[in-house]
Amino acid sequence: MTSIHASQRNIRETDELLKDIAVRFGVQFLQPLSIFCKQDKCTVTLQINDITVPVAWDDSHLTLEGAMYLSAELNKLIKIY
Repeated sequence: MTSIHASQRNIRETDELLKDIAVRFGVQFLQPLSIFCKQDKCTVTLQINDITVPVAWDDSHLTLEGAMYLSAELNKLIKIY
């Protein structure tokens, strides 16, 4: 069984690898992890209509609300470029 910390480390390592590949090919890479995590703190819940909802089911699968939040945040970044 993989620990949460090991899993997060794998996700971060994969993100960095993808970022390096994108830079090499001159492609803008938007990191979903950076939307949810700032430094060592990650958003795990959202407040929607006074209800607290989780953003993910586990370390790799977003809830509907988490996916909608990520989509809106990525859309803001895409409009910048």
